[in-house]
Amino acid sequence: MDDRERIYTLNKREMVKDLDMSLTTFYNWRKYRPKVFDLICSYYKGELESLTPLEQEMLKYFRELSNKDQEIQTAEMKLRNLKSKP
Repeated sequence: MDDRERIYTLNKREMVKDLDMSLTTFYNWRKYRPKVFDLICSYYKGELESLTPLEQEMLKYFRELSNKDQEIQTAEMKLRNLKSKP
């Protein structure tokens, strides 16, 4: 699996949401505008490569949560952070 495929499979939901487009448009760009699609993938690839392996793993599992569970996890992390500060 090349980088384009890896990024595509990991982030298609997030990419569609970030780009504010339909999934159909996303698939059409991949098929009919490969240069534009590759440019978008390179942006997301750079974003992922700047994270540590642990951060990538955490982000993967975080994105699989429902919106409500994401909000709960975020609130719990903020609370833990506030408690640890003097």
